Amino acid sequence: MRKEEMKDAIRAVLEEQRVSLAPPQPIQPSPGPVPATHVAESPTKPSTGLIGLLPVWQKVRQPDSSTVATMHMVISRFHEVAGKHPARSYTRQHVIDFQQSLTDMGLAPATVRKQIALLRTLFGVDPSIGNPTQGIRTEGKSTRGTAKPPFSHADLNLIFASPVYSKGLRPVSGCGEAAYWLPLLGLFTGARLEELGQLSPKDIREETYRDGKGIEKTVPVIYVTDEGAGQGIKNAASHRRIPVHKALLDLGFLKYVASQKGARLFPAMTPDKYGRETSKFSSWFPKYLRANCPDIDSRKSFHSFRHLFKDICREYGIDKGVRDAIQGHSEGDSAGDYGGQFHPLRPLVEAMAKYKVTGVKLPAP
Repeated sequence: MRKEEMKDAIRAVLEEQRVSLAPPQPIQPSPGPVPATHVAESPTKPSTGLIGLLPVWQKVRQPDSSTVATMHMVISRFHEVAGKHPARSYTRQHVIDFQQSLTDMGLAPATVRKQIALLRTLFGVDPSIGNPTQGIRTEGKSTRGTAKPPFSHADLNLIFASPVYSKGLRPVSGCGEAAYWLPLLGLFTGARLEELGQLSPKDIREETYRDGKGIEKTVPVIYVTDEGAGQGIKNAASHRRIPVHKALLDLGFLKYVASQKGARLFPAMTPDKYGRETSKFSSWFPKYLRANCPDIDSRKSFHSFRHLFKDICREYGIDKGVRDAIQGHSEGDSAGDYGGQFHPLRPLVEAMAKYKVTGVKLPAP
């Protein structure tokens, strides 16, 4: 569609909806039509965010019903992260935060790219408001590691010295005790954010195994499954159990688990309309880091714990098959489909005993 045709389409939709153009300018003689600008936001009404651009986008792009439904989902998720503001007030950082929240959900890079691309077309229907998505890329396998760097040990010291840990500023509204426990669980399990957010107290259990000498022992484990109401996993390999690291035991994690009697381990977090338990947390966490740990690279998010976990496993010589079993990665060949429902417990326990985060001051119990 040519530029002039796009302008005509924008004007037509604005006229159909009888919305005013803003800001008003002094009346001056004009030889031609006034170009369309952004939709004005009434100072007495709450902002509609990006919803106001939808009719223009539909008029210009003429998408099918499936794409319209996807766009509604993208807008809703974007509003959860960035809030509802006039379209021209959104910044590049809002889009980066949105991108991080999608990654924290465990979405594949291709899916994240698709949702950012839809957002780009939505902002693009009105050239006068600017497009904060321009230049933002979602890296895939070919450039893995550049899009979402792991936290460094210096980053961890900043996080665990921040107010939630140093001043006991919890529970956080919309997150509750998850504000305290989820970063620690991310560090010592390498699990995806939503996998942790959807846990039930019943998912933490005592299991028995035999050590290298054949002696029977017990260990607390975290089950990541799709068996509970409202729970889901990314793929078959994500169905797993993770031994609870000693650092979590020392911090009183099992005591916290025992105190929770409801359906969720972190009951203050409530599912959004798409069933995602951690939407409030994934919106809060990057903002919290920027406010309290400004020296941490803004590209880093909760998913950076997952990358760090893998790096530490490599550092301490933990076998790839074992670390994949802990993190819920597929082994990538048909041989991985054979065997029991869960990876044998002893090598997982031995791996977690090797896993150490040196040079980091954890919060006091």
